[in-house]
Amino acid sequence: MKNFIKYTILYSLNIIFIFACSQKDNVESTLTTIEKSDFPQTIKLENPDKILDDDAFHHFKIFVIDTVLLTTSLVGDYHYNAFQINTLDFLGSFGVRGEAPEEWTMPVTMSGQYETSKDGLNLWFYDYLKGHFSKINLTKTLNSNSLNPIIDETVSLDTKKFPFTNLFYVSEEKIIGDSWISESDRRRIKSFNPKTEEVKKSELFPTMKNTNKLPAEVLNSFYTSSFRKHPTKPLFVQAMFVFNRIDIFNENLQVVKTIVGGDNGLDDYYDGAEVDLKSDFLLGKIQGYDGVTTTSDYIFALEMNVKTKDQIKPKDSYVRVYDWSGKPLCLLQFEHPIVGLAVDEKRGMFYITDYENESVLRYNIKNLMDEWNN
Repeated sequence: MKNFIKYTILYSLNIIFIFACSQKDNVESTLTTIEKSDFPQTIKLENPDKILDDDAFHHFKIFVIDTVLLTTSLVGDYHYNAFQINTLDFLGSFGVRGEAPEEWTMPVTMSGQYETSKDGLNLWFYDYLKGHFSKINLTKTLNSNSLNPIIDETVSLDTKKFPFTNLFYVSEEKIIGDSWISESDRRRIKSFNPKTEEVKKSELFPTMKNTNKLPAEVLNSFYTSSFRKHPTKPLFVQAMFVFNRIDIFNENLQVVKTIVGGDNGLDDYYDGAEVDLKSDFLLGKIQGYDGVTTTSDYIFALEMNVKTKDQIKPKDSYVRVYDWSGKPLCLLQFEHPIVGLAVDEKRGMFYITDYENESVLRYNIKNLMDEWNN
């Protein structure tokens, strides 16, 4: 009997070991290291069209919503401003800034997810403070000159059970999100079933040593990421702020591709025990990305542009372009500080917002995109 128990335990341990090794092999098989020097070409984009130059809007972020160019504002009466993408005619503003029931308190309440239907363009918006995820009929809102968006559908969320920063709609039974900025049990990505209220979560990675020594807000600052969805497929990309790391997930929260740019993006590079909470503990550690946008074929990741102790903030900005398999295609160079970026895949246009200089700039990259397709 003792021998039977002994062999049973050993057999179980072997199974666990094999499973752990297979999991590790799977993670390693999805990871690729791509340095800046690995990009086959660097293209400096110059002579852009300066557009939307009315100083009253103070454009911050920018989104391409089919035939509409949508910008956000941090000041003024409205959160969103809409323009016809070809003529740049002003279509209207919406999203009244405020705390009344139909007003919005948060400055950025969407991640660019939209749908087209017989009723026009529909945008998914979320409000963490009010606990809902809504599909807004953008076409009806703009045509009616409504300052408050016309809502076609609303999904109620219990933010105590499912706190979030960004949300994406997959189906009636699945919403994908990431953690709220002060969430104690932070994970990289998670899902919520509105019908059953079931929550599923990924692990938190890359791992750090001694994370138990850090307050939740400090730990979360290491794992801040830009978050976007593939326009038509249930694929999601996170470009991390501190870590030089991009992860592509499927709707089951599994990593299908990881791109790192050095040791900074790997496990246990940082140690929580070495973080001095009284200092600017992120100074010199930020090696990641300040934004990401996607098209059906490409991922555009904006390199973080920060100064360190020994250098001033660089003037030029760089955007790394990958395909969805993680292959590096091009490094785009700009002579402007970039806050927001968006790509019009149909027309081959690249948009950036230069908030410091109150500028929205448009570049024609159609020929470049044709090259990448070949």
